[in-house]
Amino acid sequence: MRFSDLILSITAPTILVVLIVVFLRRRYYREFPFFFVYIVYAPIATLRVLSDGWPSFHFVLYWITESFYGILALLVLREVFHRLFALPYAAYRWFRLLLPGTVMVILGISLWEASFHPLAHGQMGRLVSAIYWFDLGMHALEGTILLLVLALTIAFPIRWRDYEFGILTGFGVSACVTMLADLLRFERGSSYEIFFRYGPPIAYVLAALVWLHAFLRPPGSLPKPQIDHGEMLEVIRRSRELLEKIERALGLRHRLALPPI
Repeated sequence: MRFSDLILSITAPTILVVLIVVFLRRRYYREFPFFFVYIVYAPIATLRVLSDGWPSFHFVLYWITESFYGILALLVLREVFHRLFALPYAAYRWFRLLLPGTVMVILGISLWEASFHPLAHGQMGRLVSAIYWFDLGMHALEGTILLLVLALTIAFPIRWRDYEFGILTGFGVSACVTMLADLLRFERGSSYEIFFRYGPPIAYVLAALVWLHAFLRPPGSLPKPQIDHGEMLEVIRRSRELLEKIERALGLRHRLALPPI
């Protein structure tokens, strides 16, 4: 293994170890249990670099750990999604189906690709294909949720919670760079090999720094959202107007269930 590869492989886990200490001292694991499991798992999973000397074993170990990365990332997204969108979850039944429905689509695509376009022959090739497409779908979901939060921040007068937004920002940065590296490498060839090799791990280091920066701030230092009841009513009114436009565009026969203002 190259020295630069070794440094990149241990930088993010080192940052996450510091973040784990912060979580333990301030007991953030009570608020974000799945994210805590994720940041504990990440440094442990990095130990797979020790298996580089055994290519076959390393190949299997790599894809197994990647599958757990995807599952834990999904649980973290669900955890943060519920906290950020507590009001829509309580108001709209269909909103609760957005994340599970998207995950079902990702699983469907993964199983389809594994069945009809495996990356190699045999059961292992199908399994690797399923894990690859599941990870790719999770990266797309992470980036989409971050863009959604940014769009809602611009559209509505709401300050999002710093911790949740920090988690999404870290995942979004890492996901977008990873997808871009995959796209350039497989569409443009070996001319983007360096970016394909070093872009994702550097982005993951940036994600770890974003998470550490977000949680280093003590809870008391976070500014409270500056929004009164009138502004909240305005947010609800604009949400109703947006949903009515979606209803008309889709040609729905039954109106969406909207809470009264």
